[in-house]
Amino acid sequence: MPKSNKLRAALRLIVINAVVFLLLYGLIELSYSSYRYLTDASPDSFALFEHPGETIKFDPIRGYYLTPTPSRVARVNFGKIEFTGSFRGNAEGFADRDDFKIKRSSADERRVGVFGDSFTAAIMEPLNSPNWPNRVEDLCQLNGSRRLTLLNFSLDAAGLANWASILRGIVVKDQCELDGLPRLQETTR
Repeated sequence: MPKSNKLRAALRLIVINAVVFLLLYGLIELSYSSYRYLTDASPDSFALFEHPGETIKFDPIRGYYLTPTPSRVARVNFGKIEFTGSFRGNAEGFADRDDFKIKRSSADERRVGVFGDSFTAAIMEPLNSPNWPNRVEDLCQLNGSRRLTLLNFSLDAAGLANWASILRGIVVKDQCELDGLPRLQETTR
C-alpha cells in the first residue's frame, strides 16, 4: 500500500472517531441537561450577594479586603434560608464598625488588637447587631472606664496563617500603636 493511502486511511479513522466522540458527548450532555431541567433546575444550596465584586476584594496579606460598600448576603439550603448577614468593612478593610487609625488619637486611649475568625468578625450577625469587640467597647463606654479601643483585625473564614500575615504585613510593618494583644489562656481540668 502506498504511503499516501496509509495517511488517508489514518486521517479517515481519526475523523470517524472524532465524529463518534462528539455525537456521544452531545447525546450525554443533552440527556443530562434535559433531566436536570425537567426534574430540578435549581441547585440544592446557594448564596446570594447584593453587590458581588464591590464589597470583597482580594488582598495578598489578609486573604481578602472588605470595602465600606455594604453587601447583604443570604444562604439558601434546600429551599430554606439558612442565614443572612451583611459584609461591610471599615476604612482599613476589616469587619469593624469603627475606622481605626494606625496611630492613637489621644494619650489616654488604650488600644488592643484583636484577631479572630467568623465568631469575632460576626459578619453573619443580624444587621445593627455589633460583634463582640464592638460590644466590649460599648460596655466600657457605658461603665465610664478608661477609653478602650479594640482594633478588630478579624475576618470571616480566617485562620492562623491569615492572622500571622496580618500581624507581620500590617500591624508590625505599619508600626500600629497597640498596648497589647489579648492572650488566650489554656484552662486545665
